Order: sequence, then C-alpha cells, then structure tokens
Amino acid sequence: MSRSEEEKINIVIGEAILALLEDDDVFSAYTLSRQLKQMLKVETEAARREIIKEAIRQTSRLLATALCSGNSSAEIKRLSREFSCQQSIGY
Repeated sequence: MSRSEEEKINIVIGEAILALLEDDDVFSAYTLSRQLKQMLKVETEAARREIIKEAIRQTSRLLATALCSGNSSAEIKRLSREFSCQQSIGY
C-alpha cells in the first residue's frame, strides 16, 4: 500500500472520529466501527468507498488481533460477539 493510500485511510478514520466527537457520541472501537460502516452506506464515490472499506478492514483487524491475543478489556469482550478470531472481514 502506498503512502498516499495509507494517508487517505488515516484521514477517513480521523473523519469518523471527528463525527463521533461532534455528535457527542462515546468514542470506542464499537462506535468507530459503526461510524465507518455508516460512512460507507452513504458514500457514492467508488474510490472513496474503497478507502472506507480498507479503513473498516484495518480497524477490524486491529480489534481481532486484540481479541485473539488475550488483551481483552471489557469493551473488547463486548465486541467479541461482533468479531471473532476466525472471522474473515468481507468488505
């Protein structure tokens, strides 16, 4: 992945975080995942949709890694119902 692609993914993740903060929503792995999925639902531009999909994949992988490594906080344990160590993310 090129540096510019990685920067675009980071920008999308940042936009999702800002949207949560602007809405006075709680920031967590779950709400970040939810916000990215909402952004994907409403995005019409194909290139940006691909960037959002990659942001979802990356954040999901990080969560799955935390789950599988046993570093499970209370929030991660709650999220284990949504993600499993064997689950392949199909975005």
